[in-house]
Amino acid sequence: MPTINQGGVVEAAQFQPMVAPGSIASLFGQYLAGGTFQADTIPLPTELGSVQVTVDGVLAPLFYVSNGQINFQIPFETAPGTANVIVNRNGVVGPAEPVQVKDYTPAAFRSSGLGIVVDNATGSLINAGNPATAGQIIRVYMNGFGDLDHPPATGAASASDPLARTIVVPQVSLGDQPVTVYYAGMTPGLVGLGQIDMGLPEELPASLRASLPLTIDFGGGVIDEEELFVTLPEPISPDVGIEISGVSPESALPGDPIEGSYTIQNLTGYTGPANLSFYLRLANSYASIGRTTLELSGVDLSQSAEVTVNSSLSAGNYSLGAQVTVEGDLNRANDSFRDPVGGGIHGRPTGRSRSRNHRRFAAPNHAGRHAHLPLQAAQPQRLHGRGPNHIPTRDLERREPLAHRNGHGRRSRNRHRSRESPRRKTWPLARTVQSCA
Repeated sequence: MPTINQGGVVEAAQFQPMVAPGSIASLFGQYLAGGTFQADTIPLPTELGSVQVTVDGVLAPLFYVSNGQINFQIPFETAPGTANVIVNRNGVVGPAEPVQVKDYTPAAFRSSGLGIVVDNATGSLINAGNPATAGQIIRVYMNGFGDLDHPPATGAASASDPLARTIVVPQVSLGDQPVTVYYAGMTPGLVGLGQIDMGLPEELPASLRASLPLTIDFGGGVIDEEELFVTLPEPISPDVGIEISGVSPESALPGDPIEGSYTIQNLTGYTGPANLSFYLRLANSYASIGRTTLELSGVDLSQSAEVTVNSSLSAGNYSLGAQVTVEGDLNRANDSFRDPVGGGIHGRPTGRSRSRNHRRFAAPNHAGRHAHLPLQAAQPQRLHGRGPNHIPTRDLERREPLAHRNGHGRRSRNRHRSRESPRRKTWPLARTVQSCA
């Protein structure tokens, strides 16, 4: 007795367990036929090799029959809902197998796992070696079009005039861009085969991928998605820069907060997260003093951030640096430190001449320039440790009392200053600029 497997009635493109009126279906089972037979005429026959298939009592046109599989057309007369499919072999009727029927069950026919998509003008297959291009008109061969304005007779070829169009025009998108649908309906001259002719967007999104998802939606919860090979423009490398425009207060102690004003220059209109970090630099050593994550929205960003001077640092001529790193396919970061302009150190002489206006900021006047900010040291101290953020400085520890200074920077004759209140030292903190290009 011919027997259909449980759940063995499916649409024939991707073997989904639902069908549409007029679509091509397959059923799988045992003892379905005494041999292998294939139709060679249109309209399709309703009997091959003494085998018949009925759908809710209506004879179904047959494409192919074999012992384990039968390909057939769901009659257009089949109503949406649940239909019973039965195989009759030489008068022996097998048990009915139910299948769900919907107006649209879109599914692209596939070859080697990819939807069959062709150039509308030439018919050439779109694949990795022949990708689609922006603005190209393509055709996707589909199954599952059941609700048509001019449905052909069951088993007959679709006509070219009038065309059998779907009542519902599908929503099609490539990636996140809408695609223009020119025609959705049956393929003229064939039985049960549908097609969608569509025009790709004139501009495709930049991506490192070789393909984008092509989504076809008729509504009703059944959506088909295919990967379409396309020629995509290379992504624009995010290009951002950062400039420090001010630091306050003008002096600080180790462990004190300072506020840095900065501008992130968004040169390519990048939108997305960016990592911002501040650090102190002395010679070729660096010490991180704060970091955060920002969200860039395609335009320049000017604001300020509060960071804390490392409490373990000793006096020295430090530079304040900032770095912005863009998360994306391509990131670049190039340091561009700026030479000091003016500035000075309070406290014990360092052997360098300093101007009196060292507390003033000088705005950058050309690439490679910045201004100074003096910072004060708390107690003289020795800095130990040689970790990755270690900033080498000389030993500043002193045991003897420090001389008191008068307002002109000369040594006072009053040598009775207490040993418990040593003179505090300051050092400049210079602004730097780091750009990402």
